[in-house]
Amino acid sequence: MAPTAPNHRPDMSRIEKMVLLRNIYMEYIEHNSQLANFDYVIVQDFDLRTYTYTDGLLSTGFHFDNDPTVDAICANGMNHDLFFGSTKYFDPY
Repeated sequence: MAPTAPNHRPDMSRIEKMVLLRNIYMEYIEHNSQLANFDYVIVQDFDLRTYTYTDGLLSTGFHFDNDPTVDAICANGMNHDLFFGSTKYFDPY
């Protein structure tokens, strides 16, 4: 599969790619008995040009432990413009 292109658009081919990849790891988890003892899975898109905040991961674990109604937490991103000194929200998908 090809890496994510710069300035990609959320078109059907990208959505279908994400669905295929999700189904691959879900099937792997379902059929791998070594993973039966784990309660959570973290999915990271490593070709994004950004970084992951450790405190965000720890905060996510806190929400799962303290609210049994939470089934999933999804993260989007912040884009820091060094030239203008501004920050804006973006959805990398």
